[in-house]
Amino acid sequence: YNHRLTLVVVGLAKQMREMLSMLRYKLDAIHTKLKETPKMLIPLPGAQGFVGYKTLLTMEQKGKDTYEIYEPDYQEFSIAALLEGIDTPTLSQKMDQLLQGQKEIKDNQGQLLAQQAKIVMLMKNHYNRVMSELGEQGQALQAALAETEDFLTGELKGQGEAQVEAVYEALDLTVKELLGQRKEPLDAQLEQLYQDLKQSKGLEMKLKLGLPLVQLLGVDVGIETKVDLLTWGKKLLKTVKGR
Repeated sequence: YNHRLTLVVVGLAKQMREMLSMLRYKLDAIHTKLKETPKMLIPLPGAQGFVGYKTLLTMEQKGKDTYEIYEPDYQEFSIAALLEGIDTPTLSQKMDQLLQGQKEIKDNQGQLLAQQAKIVMLMKNHYNRVMSELGEQGQALQAALAETEDFLTGELKGQGEAQVEAVYEALDLTVKELLGQRKEPLDAQLEQLYQDLKQSKGLEMKLKLGLPLVQLLGVDVGIETKVDLLTWGKKLLKTVKGR
């Protein structure tokens, strides 16, 4: 501390504070590389003396504005002026943490991007290998997949709706045919079931109501767990008409 480095900063007060703060931050970084941590002493302007940095911070925290010396002469120094441009340890630590956090985020992003690129490359290589091994069959497979997708999104929907309507019609005609053949009037249970059937919507509800009604009207529906409903409905209607 017997050799002083004097820096003259010219400019607005805010710019001067920023400049000194940056210099102090760089000097602190140099201090961390030393084997022994130097004592943080602040030179007193116009006096051959120093004051501890932590001492000034403590006095400032207690609300004091000035630092006083009595030897060789009495002098007052503004604590704010003495600390001008000097980073507090808390701010310095936060800056270090911020820089470290940014580095970790950047490293993690790099690792994630590398893993994603590796996965994409593996998938691409696997796909190319499979297509290469299949040769012409692979091209045919791609074409078949495209046709299947078009079929599922278009024609299949229309055919499914048409099949449901056909089942509706077959079930309705079957019930009407059975009622036409019936000589005695319907009892309360059959009448209620028939009315519910006419008002029901959806294939599932119509089957739940229609099949028991057909069964109660004297025809064994003969439906199994796995059956083509459209074919079954046509056969049932044909059986009833032939009675």
